[in-house]
Parts: sequence; structure tokens; C-alpha cells
Amino acid sequence: MIPKTITSVLVLFIALGLFAQDDRSFSDFLKLFPGKTISPEDQMKFLGIKGPFPEERLEFEKRTAKSVVRSNKDFTMVSVQYECIAGGICESIHLYSFTNSGKLISLIETHNQLADCAFQKSTETLLFNDTIIVTKDYAWEGECIDEPSGNESIRINTYLIEETGNFNLIREQVVDISRLYYKTSTQVLSREELHLLSKEELATMRNEIFACYGYRFKTQKWFDYFQKYEWYEATHDEINETDLTAVELLNLQLIKELELE
Repeated sequence: MIPKTITSVLVLFIALGLFAQDDRSFSDFLKLFPGKTISPEDQMKFLGIKGPFPEERLEFEKRTAKSVVRSNKDFTMVSVQYECIAGGICESIHLYSFTNSGKLISLIETHNQLADCAFQKSTETLLFNDTIIVTKDYAWEGECIDEPSGNESIRINTYLIEETGNFNLIREQVVDISRLYYKTSTQVLSREELHLLSKEELATMRNEIFACYGYRFKTQKWFDYFQKYEWYEATHDEINETDLTAVELLNLQLIKELELE
């Protein structure tokens, strides 16, 4: 009979060996970055992708380790590119966060292109810093005709990067693209783009940001101007800059700077 002390030591060594194996496995997974193909086994173990992976599936889709985006004492963040063989465009990039032992914490889609003649869907990243990620979802649906027409929609998503590595969706904004300057809400504009506008156009663009939130203008000129648009509803006596998205705030700051030049 094996003494209890020896048994305890053996159990401890086995347990430590298992933990070390898990750590090495995640370390091996990270060595795939950048540029190597992720095996079906690693996809299921680390990315949470459902199996099985028959031969025809392997021919249809592929996931590539794109880059290690961030690594600290609390979590590791990586981006993974997905490609599939379809009748049109089919590709995406997902951002994954893991504990440093390899447990999946959270994931979001930061890039996407999916399209054929009857629909188009895309996602792009507008802002990415230490605390937030802002993405834009575009969708169009129509008919396969020579001169396509259909319905378009744009949604802006704001994610908070929490200290744990979790991506917390804190805001969704559907943008009315019938606005003259709706791009102030859907992309970070450059100084070169805005330099082409007159001071009056810049003022209109700046005020439209507040108008889309229903600001009731106290200046008659701007109230009369926006009143003619169907999308405008004067519902708020006050709109603070904290009510705006991070993209709108960046554009607003640049517009104000150019108006003073």
C-alpha cells in the first residue's frame, strides 16, 4: 500500500503538470500570431468555435491568427481573421480577450464584409483606444438588378473595455442617413476634408450634430433651418457634449477649431 504522504505528493505533481500543460497550450496558441492558420482543435479549445470540422468545412472556411493586440497582467487580446468561400465577399476580423491562462473572456466583431448582388453587410472600426472601441455596422438590402436600389442602415456601437478584459456594449446609435452631414456621426473626419467647407457649412455641420438629438434651438435661424427636415424633432432644451458619441465629439472639436481659424 502506498503511504498517504506519497499519494498526496503524486496527486500534487499530477495537478501541477496538468496546469503547466494548459499554460503551455495557450502559450503555443499565442505563438501562431501573427499570420499562421489556426487549427480546428485550437479553434474549438480557445475560440469557442463549434465542431466538427469535416473536410468540406475546412475547404469552405479558414481562421488566421492576425495579431496580439494587447497583453497585460489581467488579460490578453488578439485579433483573428476569418475567410469563407461563398458566392460573394465573405471575410471578417474578431477581437478576442482571454485570461492569461487561456480562458475566453469576451469577443466582438471589428471588421466584416459580406455581400452579393442582393445585400451588403459590413463592419469597420472607427475608434480603438485603451478604454473604448467604436464600430460601424452598415447594411443594404435590395434586388439583383442593373441599377441597384434598396434600404440602407447604419448603426454605431460603443464598447467599453473593462479592466477584466470584457467588451461591454454601452451604446448603440442608429444614424439617420437622410441628414446632410450624417458622416459626422459615422466616421472620424479629417482636417483636409473639412478644410473644403465654408464657415457657414461648418456651422451647419456643427449644429446638425445637436439637431439629430432633438435640440430645440434658441436661435431662430437654426430652428427654422432644421424644422424643414423630417428627421428633426425639437424635443430637448439642452443637449450636453456627454450625450454625444466619441466619434461625434472628435468631429465637433475639429469643426470648432476650423471655425476659429
